[in-house]
Amino acid sequence: MEAGALIAIAVVLFAILIILLIVLFSLKKWMSEPLGECKNMITQLNAETMPKISATIDNLNAVLQSIQELSESELKPMIHNVQEITGQLNEGLGTTMENLNSITASIQQLSETEIKEIASNIQNVTATLSEDVEKIDTVVTTAQEFTTKTIDMAAFYREKLFIPIIDVLSFWNAMKTVLATITHIRMQNEEKQGGESDG
Repeated sequence: MEAGALIAIAVVLFAILIILLIVLFSLKKWMSEPLGECKNMITQLNAETMPKISATIDNLNAVLQSIQELSESELKPMIHNVQEITGQLNEGLGTTMENLNSITASIQQLSETEIKEIASNIQNVTATLSEDVEKIDTVVTTAQEFTTKTIDMAAFYREKLFIPIIDVLSFWNAMKTVLATITHIRMQNEEKQGGESDG
């Protein structure tokens, strides 16, 4: 039984081995296309992309080196100058603050003496101007009332006198016409009488 069991195990193992070979052969066939594409992509990456990446890294190194040179040649002196100017400003700032404090004290002293007097004078002038404006307002009101009364009186006299004047002028024109007619008739009569006495 041992030999038969061993033969059975060997047959089973041989069958498993054949199945594995069949599976591996199938996998090789199935994987050969993707593996070929992967190989082509890796070859293409090595041939085209890697040199571009290398060139880009070289360019970046050149740019970084230029920035470093610029930093050492331009930025360091500029930072040093800014630090010096800041120090000078800090020194001058104390003097400037003292001057500002002095100016502030002078302005405060001026405001207490001069500006208060000016404000008082302005208040007096404003009060006087206010009184003058009231007087001017009174004069304007009086002039307006006078003008209104004058216009009313003129209208009254125009209405009262204009009609009689027209009547007088009409009467005068009528009288002139009558006198002219009488004079004309008289002259005609005299001419007739003078012509009769001549003849």
